Amino acid sequence: MGLERVVAVVPPSISEIAAKLAGIGMVVMVDNQFLAPGKPPPATWNDLRVKTPAGTVSIVRRGPDSLAVVVFGNADDALRGVQERIAAVLIGPKI
Repeated sequence: MGLERVVAVVPPSISEIAAKLAGIGMVVMVDNQFLAPGKPPPATWNDLRVKTPAGTVSIVRRGPDSLAVVVFGNADDALRGVQERIAAVLIGPKI
C-alpha cells in the first residue's frame, strides 16, 4: 500500500512536469511503459513514475483537478521528503 499526498492542481502535460522536476528527478515511465530518452512523451497520461536519488515516486491523476504523489508504504524519511518536495513543486508558488 502506498502513502499518498494529494494536491489540488489541474494535471499539467508530461513536458511541464519534467521541467518542474528538473533537479529533483526524471520521468522514466508513463502508464507502465518506459519513456525512451529523446522520444517525445505521449499527449495524455494517467500514471507517471519519477526516478529520484532517494527512490521512485508515482504521480497519479485523481480526477480533472487533482494529482496524487505516491510512495511505497515503507518509504524512508529521504523519500518522504522528496514526495513532499514534488507535491510543493506541482502546486507551484502561492499567489
